[in-house]
Amino acid sequence: MRSKRPELRRVADNEEGEDGSSDTRTEEEEDEREEEEPNRQTRKRKSMEFPRPCSRSDGKGWRCPQLAMVNDNYCEYHRNKMREKTQRYKDQVATKRSSKEQQPPREEKRKKLRRCDRKETDMAEELGQEKLVAIREKLEQYKSCHQCQRNDKGDVVFCDGCNKKRYCVSCIKRWYPELTVKDVQKQCPFCRRNCNCKACLRTHGPKVVTAELPPSKQVEHFKYLLWKISRYLKQLSNEQREEEELEKNIQGEAYLGVEKAPVDFDERLYCDNCRTSIVDMHRNCPGCGFDLCLTCCRELRGKAEDPALEQEGGSTWKAHSDGSIPCRNCDSHPLCLKTLFTHHHTSDLQKSIEECLEDYRPDPEVMANTCDCSENAGNVRLAAKREGSSDNHIYCPSASDLKDEGVKHFQKHWVRGEPVVVRDVLEGTTGLSWEPMVMWRAVRETNKSKTAVENKSLKAIDCLDWNQVEINIHQFFTGYQEGRVHPDGWPEMLKLKDWPPATLFSERLPRHGTEFLNSLPFKAYTHPTTGIFNLAAKLPENSLKPDLGPKTYIAYGFREELGNGDSVTKLHCDISDAVNVLTHTSEIKWQQKRKERIEVMRKDLRNMQTSPSENTSSECCSSGVDTSHKDEILVCEAKSSTYGGALWDIYRREDVPKLEAYLMKHSTEFRHIGNLPVKEVHHPIHDQIFFLDEKHKLQLKEEYQVEPWTFEQHIGEAVFIPAGCPHQVRNLKSCIKVALDFVSPENVHECIRLTEEFRRLPKDHRAKEDKLEVKKLVLHAAGQTVDLLQKLIL
Repeated sequence: MRSKRPELRRVADNEEGEDGSSDTRTEEEEDEREEEEPNRQTRKRKSMEFPRPCSRSDGKGWRCPQLAMVNDNYCEYHRNKMREKTQRYKDQVATKRSSKEQQPPREEKRKKLRRCDRKETDMAEELGQEKLVAIREKLEQYKSCHQCQRNDKGDVVFCDGCNKKRYCVSCIKRWYPELTVKDVQKQCPFCRRNCNCKACLRTHGPKVVTAELPPSKQVEHFKYLLWKISRYLKQLSNEQREEEELEKNIQGEAYLGVEKAPVDFDERLYCDNCRTSIVDMHRNCPGCGFDLCLTCCRELRGKAEDPALEQEGGSTWKAHSDGSIPCRNCDSHPLCLKTLFTHHHTSDLQKSIEECLEDYRPDPEVMANTCDCSENAGNVRLAAKREGSSDNHIYCPSASDLKDEGVKHFQKHWVRGEPVVVRDVLEGTTGLSWEPMVMWRAVRETNKSKTAVENKSLKAIDCLDWNQVEINIHQFFTGYQEGRVHPDGWPEMLKLKDWPPATLFSERLPRHGTEFLNSLPFKAYTHPTTGIFNLAAKLPENSLKPDLGPKTYIAYGFREELGNGDSVTKLHCDISDAVNVLTHTSEIKWQQKRKERIEVMRKDLRNMQTSPSENTSSECCSSGVDTSHKDEILVCEAKSSTYGGALWDIYRREDVPKLEAYLMKHSTEFRHIGNLPVKEVHHPIHDQIFFLDEKHKLQLKEEYQVEPWTFEQHIGEAVFIPAGCPHQVRNLKSCIKVALDFVSPENVHECIRLTEEFRRLPKDHRAKEDKLEVKKLVLHAAGQTVDLLQKLIL
């Protein structure tokens, strides 16, 4: 009411408009105003008449029944109440002003108010224990859980370490089953650096820790690296020198040197005949751009034989008598010699290496063909029962022991092509959860720009018929923990390879990628960017790099050997060295009736696959062990209460020819796509279509005296597989493994040998492409190492 009266007065008495202009009324408006003036004066007199009611009301229906005082709108009671309220407000303002003058400066006040950043002991001294407890009880009523960001899920546990984070009990039980409520109260997952909430999974976590070596140790390692790869660089230099001499003879006086090819530094160049990568010198057609590697050039001149050349070019494509080679595509220009680097780059680099290694002598302990590892020591594991062999045990140290032993003991076994197993590699990490649902949440949080279809379904491989099946990702991970069966009751074994797909592991799972790199032992070999012995880490930053991982492999598992549809990685041979870490396992608890049904089906399958006369000699126990030959090969004990997550079989390099002969001889006994017998074999190992069960491993030893290293991989164990060693894996539990490839100087010769095998494969073979480019790695590693070594020496 009071707010409207001044407005009415202003509208009635003001001589200017709202915009400040003078009143310009017409004559008709003035006449109307004069007529209304008596009525306006009458209303004003009525409003000032006395007595009138008090203006105090609740805004709805109640109104004060008392009469207002003279020249006032309120009664005496309500006027006094309003005066008391005004006085209280003035007293509060005066109190605040006096307290501000007595307060400390702003900086000290800010430190005092930031109590959440201070330790509980400091807060108790400042506030008192009782007041601190009261504050925390009050915070519990409205503070949300750091994991789920909710405050309606019951009890919340505060962290005594940081006094910041809090986790509800339900989230602790679901996402941190290895921690108790007291553990979280003492130190929360955020303080432990293994929090797997949505916000923390987007970060990269702690940095990868790498030890810095003193300059003297760096010089020793650099010289060892150069000494190992120098002979391959020398071989490459000799090949290029021979090709350049031949080019001089072809051109005669017109020879002006080798022209540099117009290829960008980040471009990958392949031979158009054998699909092998071109590292430096090659031949090129000036007309159509056809490229030919030096190996194919030597074979066309009759210096080597290669069946692949006959398939690609036929018998009509041959070199001329003077050594020149016509173009296979256009046949109108001879192929010209070109280089990707400067002229004489490789030969000059070879001379620099010889100067650096002039007084170098390798460590005799590393180069010795024996190791002083005791069979009864705790750092070895029995993996084979080969008669008259000294390599039945494999080196198996604990991650904590590596600080004392260092890399030298590892090199003794690695240089001989033996696998190495390192135990407890996850104990030195933050303890980030590798649960499949946690990894799925991490992928979803870093994949918002992608389509939602990729987050809902994925393509897995059914190990029964080796065909791809599309399955909901939640259903897949549920089966990972609870198991799945086919309609006939047979266990369904699904596996994922290279998940998450179509992108880098470190981009989709940044926290897990950092956790994996921190867990790796022997970082001088395994680190993808700073490994001093990793040739793949020597590539320039702006060059195309091979995809060496990390890669995740997720698969179901079954303890007993089913004989059909087992969760396996079939026999294959990697072109590079690899390290494989078992990060998570889940044992499926089958119901008793289901287990009995599966056992009956397993026995029926064995009876179908073997004749009655063979049943007595090939009958296996529940772990797949042949009871009549259990002393001939190493097998896993069936009655062991604790068993690993995966069973590995790694074959020696010297046994590869016999292994290939056995597979070719018995190829029709194996099954692959569609659960049908194998009909065609291009290469018995590189085709990756065979898996040797216990029966075939026994038969292999009886016929060819070949036995692999056989061992179980437990959670937290890292398996190092040398290049050139065929291997296969069977999952005993549902497993999550993370693998990383690297190129060590000790196994460069095997990488080159495998590259030559791959180039002889058919054109459409899965392993045909030269993805590693090992000769390119050797060339760049030698150049970078020489530059670093010269800086340290000078």
